[in-house]
Amino acid sequence: MLTKKFKSNKFYEVTRYFFKYGHDYDEVDGNTTVWDSLEKAKAFIEKYRFNRKFYSATVEEIIVDRVISAEDYKKNNYEVVSYQEVYSEDYDGNYDETPGKIYYLNGEKISDIKKEIIKEEVYKIFQVNEGTAWCIEAKTLAEAKEIAKKYKGHIVIKKGLKIVAEFNNIDDVKTMNNWRTSDLEFKDFAKVGDIVDEGIVNWFAECGDTCFYKEYKDVG
Repeated sequence: MLTKKFKSNKFYEVTRYFFKYGHDYDEVDGNTTVWDSLEKAKAFIEKYRFNRKFYSATVEEIIVDRVISAEDYKKNNYEVVSYQEVYSEDYDGNYDETPGKIYYLNGEKISDIKKEIIKEEVYKIFQVNEGTAWCIEAKTLAEAKEIAKKYKGHIVIKKGLKIVAEFNNIDDVKTMNNWRTSDLEFKDFAKVGDIVDEGIVNWFAECGDTCFYKEYKDVG
Protein backbone atom coordinates (compact mmCIF):
# COMPACT_ATOMS: atom_id res chain seq x y z
CA MET A 1 0.00 0.00 0.00
CA LEU A 2 1.06 3.62 -0.32
CA THR A 3 2.44 4.95 2.95
CA LYS A 4 1.36 8.25 4.44
CA LYS A 5 4.83 9.62 3.56
CA PHE A 6 4.47 8.65 -0.11
CA LYS A 7 5.51 11.46 -2.47
CA SER A 8 6.33 10.51 -6.03
CA ASN A 9 5.28 10.75 -9.67
CA LYS A 10 5.15 6.96 -9.95
CA PHE A 11 3.78 3.97 -8.08
CA TYR A 12 3.64 0.22 -8.61
CA GLU A 13 0.38 -1.62 -9.19
CA VAL A 14 0.19 -5.33 -8.35
CA THR A 15 -2.53 -7.42 -9.93
CA ARG A 16 -2.72 -10.73 -8.05
CA TYR A 17 -4.71 -13.68 -9.37
CA PHE A 18 -5.76 -16.64 -7.25
CA PHE A 19 -7.86 -19.80 -7.39
CA LYS A 20 -11.13 -18.75 -5.77
CA TYR A 21 -11.48 -21.82 -3.55
CA GLY A 22 -7.89 -23.05 -3.46
CA HIS A 23 -8.03 -25.71 -6.19
CA ASP A 24 -6.35 -25.51 -9.60
CA TYR A 25 -9.64 -26.33 -11.31
CA ASP A 26 -11.44 -23.42 -9.60
CA GLU A 27 -12.46 -20.11 -11.10
CA VAL A 28 -9.58 -17.60 -11.07
CA ASP A 29 -10.29 -14.33 -9.27
CA GLY A 30 -8.08 -11.29 -8.71
CA ASN A 31 -7.42 -8.07 -6.84
CA THR A 32 -5.23 -4.99 -7.20
CA THR A 33 -3.01 -3.16 -4.74
CA VAL A 34 -0.55 -0.28 -5.12
CA TRP A 35 2.88 0.19 -3.56
CA ASP A 36 5.54 2.85 -3.10
CA SER A 37 8.33 0.82 -4.70
CA LEU A 38 9.01 -2.22 -6.86
CA GLU A 39 10.73 -3.90 -3.90
CA LYS A 40 7.56 -3.60 -1.77
CA ALA A 41 5.44 -4.85 -4.67
CA LYS A 42 7.65 -7.94 -5.03
CA ALA A 43 7.59 -8.53 -1.28
CA PHE A 44 3.78 -8.47 -1.36
CA ILE A 45 3.75 -11.12 -4.09
CA GLU A 46 6.26 -13.24 -2.17
CA LYS A 47 4.01 -13.14 0.87
CA TYR A 48 1.25 -14.93 -1.03
CA ARG A 49 3.26 -17.03 -3.53
CA PHE A 50 3.29 -20.19 -1.39
CA ASN A 51 -0.41 -19.98 -0.58
CA ARG A 52 -2.29 -22.80 -2.30
CA LYS A 53 -4.66 -20.27 -3.85
CA PHE A 54 -1.92 -18.31 -5.65
CA TYR A 55 -2.13 -18.38 -9.46
CA SER A 56 -0.02 -15.50 -10.76
CA ALA A 57 0.84 -11.83 -10.28
CA THR A 58 2.06 -8.91 -12.36
CA VAL A 59 3.54 -5.53 -11.46
CA GLU A 60 3.08 -2.39 -13.54
CA GLU A 61 5.02 0.84 -13.05
CA ILE A 62 2.56 3.73 -13.36
CA ILE A 63 3.95 7.19 -14.18
CA VAL A 64 1.67 10.15 -13.44
CA ASP A 65 1.71 13.81 -14.42
CA ARG A 66 3.12 15.18 -11.16
CA VAL A 67 4.36 14.28 -7.70
CA ILE A 68 1.37 13.00 -5.72
CA SER A 69 0.61 11.86 -2.18
CA ALA A 70 -1.37 8.86 -0.96
CA GLU A 71 -4.32 11.21 -0.49
CA ASP A 72 -4.04 12.34 -4.13
CA TYR A 73 -4.13 8.70 -5.19
CA LYS A 74 -7.14 8.02 -3.01
CA LYS A 75 -9.02 10.91 -4.63
CA ASN A 76 -7.83 10.08 -8.18
CA ASN A 77 -6.22 13.51 -8.25
CA TYR A 78 -3.74 12.79 -11.05
CA GLU A 79 -3.44 11.83 -14.71
CA VAL A 80 -1.63 8.73 -15.92
CA VAL A 81 1.26 9.50 -18.29
CA SER A 82 2.45 5.95 -18.97
CA TYR A 83 2.43 2.41 -17.64
CA GLN A 84 4.75 -0.55 -18.13
CA GLU A 85 4.78 -4.13 -16.90
CA VAL A 86 8.04 -4.58 -15.00
CA TYR A 87 7.60 -7.93 -13.22
CA SER A 88 5.49 -11.08 -13.38
CA GLU A 89 5.41 -14.41 -11.56
CA ASP A 90 3.38 -17.61 -11.94
CA TYR A 91 2.30 -20.37 -9.55
CA ASP A 92 5.37 -22.48 -10.41
CA GLY A 93 7.65 -19.71 -9.16
CA ASN A 94 8.76 -18.68 -12.67
CA TYR A 95 9.32 -14.94 -12.82
CA ASP A 96 10.14 -12.40 -15.51
CA GLU A 97 11.82 -9.06 -14.80
CA THR A 98 12.15 -8.07 -18.45
CA PRO A 99 10.52 -4.63 -18.84
CA GLY A 100 7.47 -4.77 -21.09
CA LYS A 101 6.39 -2.23 -23.65
CA ILE A 102 5.78 1.29 -22.34
CA TYR A 103 2.32 2.61 -23.14
CA TYR A 104 2.13 6.41 -23.21
CA LEU A 105 -1.13 8.29 -22.64
CA ASN A 106 -1.97 11.76 -23.84
CA GLY A 107 -5.42 12.69 -22.62
CA GLU A 108 -7.80 10.35 -24.47
CA LYS A 109 -5.14 9.48 -27.06
CA ILE A 110 -3.57 6.11 -26.31
CA SER A 111 -1.84 3.44 -28.33
CA ASP A 112 -3.94 1.49 -30.84
CA ILE A 113 -2.95 -1.73 -29.08
CA LYS A 114 -4.32 -0.48 -25.75
CA LYS A 115 -7.50 0.75 -27.46
CA GLU A 116 -8.18 -2.78 -28.68
CA ILE A 117 -7.55 -4.16 -25.19
CA ILE A 118 -9.89 -1.61 -23.61
CA LYS A 119 -12.69 -2.51 -26.04
CA GLU A 120 -12.71 -5.99 -24.56
CA GLU A 121 -12.37 -4.91 -20.94
CA VAL A 122 -15.21 -5.18 -18.48
CA TYR A 123 -16.26 -2.65 -15.86
CA LYS A 124 -14.04 -2.76 -12.78
CA ILE A 125 -15.18 -1.67 -9.33
CA PHE A 126 -12.44 -0.39 -7.02
CA GLN A 127 -12.72 0.29 -3.29
CA VAL A 128 -9.91 2.72 -2.47
CA ASN A 129 -8.81 3.02 1.15
CA GLU A 130 -5.58 4.62 2.37
CA GLY A 131 -3.75 3.89 -0.87
CA THR A 132 -4.88 0.29 -1.35
CA ALA A 133 -7.35 -0.88 -3.94
CA TRP A 134 -9.02 -4.15 -4.83
CA CYS A 135 -11.30 -4.64 -7.77
CA ILE A 136 -14.31 -6.71 -8.83
CA GLU A 137 -15.35 -7.10 -12.45
CA ALA A 138 -18.83 -6.66 -13.95
CA LYS A 139 -20.10 -6.98 -17.52
CA THR A 140 -22.40 -3.92 -17.50
CA LEU A 141 -22.40 -0.51 -15.84
CA ALA A 142 -25.72 -1.25 -14.14
CA GLU A 143 -24.31 -4.45 -12.66
CA ALA A 144 -21.18 -2.59 -11.55
CA LYS A 145 -23.26 0.07 -9.77
CA GLU A 146 -25.29 -2.58 -7.94
CA ILE A 147 -22.08 -4.21 -6.74
CA ALA A 148 -20.66 -0.83 -5.71
CA LYS A 149 -23.64 -0.20 -3.42
CA LYS A 150 -22.66 -3.21 -1.30
CA TYR A 151 -19.33 -1.72 -0.24
CA LYS A 152 -18.51 1.30 1.85
CA GLY A 153 -15.86 3.96 1.49
CA HIS A 154 -14.52 5.51 -1.70
CA ILE A 155 -15.76 3.43 -4.66
CA VAL A 156 -14.62 3.98 -8.26
CA ILE A 157 -15.93 2.23 -11.38
CA LYS A 158 -13.64 2.16 -14.42
CA LYS A 159 -14.04 0.99 -18.00
CA GLY A 160 -10.53 0.48 -19.26
CA LEU A 161 -8.61 3.57 -18.08
CA LYS A 162 -11.63 5.86 -17.81
CA ILE A 163 -13.56 6.49 -14.59
CA VAL A 164 -17.26 6.16 -15.41
CA ALA A 165 -18.74 6.46 -11.91
CA GLU A 166 -17.57 7.36 -8.41
CA PHE A 167 -19.21 7.03 -5.00
CA ASN A 168 -18.47 7.84 -1.38
CA ASN A 169 -20.48 5.40 0.69
CA ILE A 170 -20.07 6.59 4.26
CA ASP A 171 -22.36 4.24 6.22
CA ASP A 172 -20.80 2.20 9.03
CA VAL A 173 -18.64 -0.68 7.85
CA LYS A 174 -16.64 -3.21 9.85
CA THR A 175 -12.97 -2.91 8.85
CA MET A 176 -9.96 -5.13 9.37
CA ASN A 177 -8.10 -2.31 11.15
CA ASN A 178 -10.98 -1.76 13.59
CA TRP A 179 -11.22 -5.49 14.28
CA ARG A 180 -7.50 -5.79 14.98
CA THR A 181 -7.55 -2.89 17.44
CA SER A 182 -10.76 -3.99 19.17
CA ASP A 183 -9.22 -7.07 20.90
CA LEU A 184 -12.53 -8.84 20.25
CA GLU A 185 -13.20 -12.22 18.71
CA PHE A 186 -14.88 -11.82 15.34
CA LYS A 187 -18.17 -13.29 16.62
CA ASP A 188 -18.32 -10.40 19.13
CA PHE A 189 -16.98 -7.75 16.74
CA ALA A 190 -19.43 -8.34 13.84
CA LYS A 191 -22.97 -9.61 13.74
CA VAL A 192 -25.02 -11.24 10.98
CA GLY A 193 -25.96 -8.57 8.44
CA ASP A 194 -23.01 -6.27 9.17
CA ILE A 195 -21.09 -4.93 6.19
CA VAL A 196 -17.37 -5.77 6.23
CA ASP A 197 -14.47 -4.48 4.16
CA GLU A 198 -12.38 -6.47 1.70
CA GLY A 199 -9.61 -6.90 4.28
CA ILE A 200 -11.86 -9.08 6.44
CA VAL A 201 -13.20 -10.94 3.40
CA ASN A 202 -9.66 -11.72 2.20
CA TRP A 203 -8.57 -12.77 5.71
CA PHE A 204 -11.25 -15.44 5.91
CA ALA A 205 -10.71 -16.41 2.27
CA GLU A 206 -6.97 -16.93 2.86
CA CYS A 207 -7.39 -18.82 6.14
CA GLY A 208 -10.34 -20.98 5.12
CA ASP A 209 -11.86 -23.44 7.58
CA THR A 210 -9.07 -22.93 10.14
CA CYS A 211 -10.11 -19.31 10.71
CA PHE A 212 -13.78 -20.15 11.02
CA TYR A 213 -13.01 -22.81 13.61
CA LYS A 214 -10.79 -20.44 15.58
CA GLU A 215 -13.35 -17.63 15.59
CA TYR A 216 -16.44 -19.73 16.27
CA LYS A 217 -15.23 -22.73 18.27
CA ASP A 218 -17.00 -21.50 21.44
CA VAL A 219 -20.30 -20.74 19.69
CA GLY A 220 -23.16 -23.20 20.42
